[in-house]
Amino acid sequence: MKDFKNFPLDKYKYIVILEKHMIIATTTYAGRLVKGVARCHEADEWNEEIGKKIAAYKCNLKVQKKRLESLYMSKAYTEMALDYYMENLNQLEILIDAATDALDDAVNKLDDAIDEA
Repeated sequence: MKDFKNFPLDKYKYIVILEKHMIIATTTYAGRLVKGVARCHEADEWNEEIGKKIAAYKCNLKVQKKRLESLYMSKAYTEMALDYYMENLNQLEILIDAATDALDDAVNKLDDAIDEA
């Protein structure tokens, strides 16, 4: 089972925009860019390391939401496919029972014909 919880902070790419007191953490998920943005309120003291953590965790939050949504969609499609194949399996079982009955009937009729001869 894959561990989705631990994604090291050094795996993100960071863009630091000092004049806006902003840090953007980026990564990719399913081939698409995902961003997390941390802004330092003007009343707060700028701390780049804390900003990177917040941006990375926001980015990770988006990735986890996208991953969960994707897994729920996959589950729904799998359940639909399972329902479809279970219905087909039930129909096949009915056809097999009917064919078995027809085979038994054919064997019995042949046996009866041979016995009459």
